[in-house]
Amino acid sequence: MRGISQETIIRRDVSEVWDHVSRLSFCRRFTESFFTGGRKLDYQVIRPEDALTRGPDDTLAVLYRGTQIKVATNKGKPWITWRVTEMTPPRAFALQASDTESWLGSYFAVIRLELSDLGEGKTRVNARLTLLFLNRALEVASLLLPAGLLYGWSLRRMCRRLRDDLSAA
Repeated sequence: MRGISQETIIRRDVSEVWDHVSRLSFCRRFTESFFTGGRKLDYQVIRPEDALTRGPDDTLAVLYRGTQIKVATNKGKPWITWRVTEMTPPRAFALQASDTESWLGSYFAVIRLELSDLGEGKTRVNARLTLLFLNRALEVASLLLPAGLLYGWSLRRMCRRLRDDLSAA
């Protein structure tokens, strides 16, 4: 199992940061920070009844615990499904994904964001990615190879994008 953390400080009130990370648009930005490799992705929200408050478009949609976000390639091939497993406003937010159907690439992943109010309009965001490959050979290889470094770069990119998005707003 590999766990990687990254922190950033954002010059916004914790409620403003929470409003941003609890929206579908953040899930899109997060996924693109990690996984796109230049490909266009399509998103479909599957939710429990009344689990999503729609804005004028899905980019403004607010996510709730139990919401699923299915991500597919632009050719319609299913790619990853995120599920909101924790939603503790305005302190913590977690997304979980897993693939147990592929014998080679099976995995279990959780991304968790914790927000801390630092006062004076500042918020600390601690992002933690936990990743477990279910194929033992792949898990051992991920521990021996610099996979943690690559995932760490992606996590830093996600935190930087979050900070930049909120600074521009």
